[in-house]
Amino acid sequence: MGPEYIMTPTNSFEKPVLRAVLDEIIHTHGFWPVLRALLTRRFRRRYAAMADPPLSNHIRRDIGLRPVAPFDPWSPHRR
Repeated sequence: MGPEYIMTPTNSFEKPVLRAVLDEIIHTHGFWPVLRALLTRRFRRRYAAMADPPLSNHIRRDIGLRPVAPFDPWSPHRR
Protein backbone atom coordinates (compact mmCIF):
# COMPACT_ATOMS: atom_id res chain seq x y z
CA MET A 1 0.00 0.00 0.00
CA GLY A 2 1.48 3.27 -1.08
CA PRO A 3 0.76 6.83 -0.09
CA GLU A 4 -2.21 6.96 -2.47
CA TYR A 5 -4.18 4.60 -0.21
CA ILE A 6 -5.54 6.29 2.89
CA MET A 7 -6.93 4.13 5.69
CA THR A 8 -10.54 5.15 6.29
CA PRO A 9 -13.47 3.23 7.80
CA THR A 10 -14.96 2.67 4.34
CA ASN A 11 -11.73 1.83 2.47
CA SER A 12 -9.33 0.12 4.83
CA PHE A 13 -7.75 -2.37 2.41
CA GLU A 14 -7.44 -2.59 -1.29
CA LYS A 15 -8.88 -5.75 -2.83
CA PRO A 16 -5.67 -6.95 -4.56
CA VAL A 17 -3.92 -7.10 -1.16
CA LEU A 18 -6.65 -9.33 0.30
CA ARG A 19 -6.66 -11.46 -2.84
CA ALA A 20 -2.88 -11.84 -2.70
CA VAL A 21 -3.03 -12.94 0.93
CA LEU A 22 -5.77 -15.46 0.17
CA ASP A 23 -3.82 -16.74 -2.84
CA GLU A 24 -0.74 -17.18 -0.63
CA ILE A 25 -2.75 -19.14 1.96
CA ILE A 26 -4.23 -21.35 -0.77
CA HIS A 27 -0.79 -21.87 -2.30
CA THR A 28 0.64 -22.85 1.09
CA HIS A 29 -2.14 -25.15 2.35
CA GLY A 30 -4.14 -26.10 -0.74
CA PHE A 31 -7.62 -25.16 -1.94
CA TRP A 32 -9.71 -27.84 -0.22
CA PRO A 33 -8.25 -27.42 3.29
CA VAL A 34 -8.74 -23.64 3.07
CA LEU A 35 -12.31 -24.07 1.83
CA ARG A 36 -13.04 -26.63 4.57
CA ALA A 37 -11.62 -24.29 7.22
CA LEU A 38 -13.72 -21.38 5.98
CA LEU A 39 -16.92 -23.46 5.93
CA THR A 40 -16.38 -25.05 9.32
CA ARG A 41 -15.55 -21.66 10.81
CA ARG A 42 -18.83 -20.31 9.46
CA PHE A 43 -20.94 -23.07 11.00
CA ARG A 44 -18.99 -23.55 14.22
CA ARG A 45 -20.81 -22.91 17.47
CA ARG A 46 -20.08 -19.66 19.16
CA TYR A 47 -19.20 -20.29 22.76
CA ALA A 48 -20.16 -17.62 25.23
CA ALA A 49 -17.26 -16.13 27.06
CA MET A 50 -17.13 -17.08 30.69
CA ALA A 51 -18.26 -14.36 33.03
CA ASP A 52 -15.63 -12.84 35.27
CA PRO A 53 -15.86 -14.10 38.84
CA PRO A 54 -17.07 -11.48 41.30
CA LEU A 55 -14.35 -9.58 43.09
CA SER A 56 -13.96 -10.19 46.77
CA ASN A 57 -14.55 -7.27 49.13
CA HIS A 58 -10.85 -7.33 50.02
CA ILE A 59 -9.84 -6.83 46.39
CA ARG A 60 -12.57 -4.23 45.88
CA ARG A 61 -11.19 -2.21 48.81
CA ASP A 62 -7.64 -2.54 47.44
CA ILE A 63 -8.61 -0.98 44.12
CA GLY A 64 -10.76 1.73 45.68
CA LEU A 65 -14.26 0.30 45.30
CA ARG A 66 -16.86 -0.05 48.01
CA PRO A 67 -17.59 -3.53 49.37
CA VAL A 68 -20.67 -5.20 47.94
CA ALA A 69 -21.96 -6.50 51.27
CA PRO A 70 -21.27 -5.19 54.74
CA PHE A 71 -18.16 -6.70 56.26
CA ASP A 72 -18.87 -9.42 58.81
CA PRO A 73 -15.65 -10.51 60.51
CA TRP A 74 -17.32 -13.58 62.05
CA SER A 75 -18.77 -14.95 58.83
CA PRO A 76 -17.26 -18.35 57.90
CA HIS A 77 -17.63 -17.40 54.21
CA ARG A 78 -15.74 -14.13 54.29
CA ARG A 79 -14.26 -12.81 51.10
